[in-house]
Amino acid sequence: MYDTGDIPQCLETSVVVPVPKKGDLKDPDNY
Repeated sequence: MYDTGDIPQCLETSVVVPVPKKGDLKDPDNY
């Protein structure tokens, strides 16, 4: 992977999960 620069297909897709802080979940500043 490092020598060829190829990224395996299993690493090309990711899932981002926002983790809220304490407070109002509707307030974008709490993430």
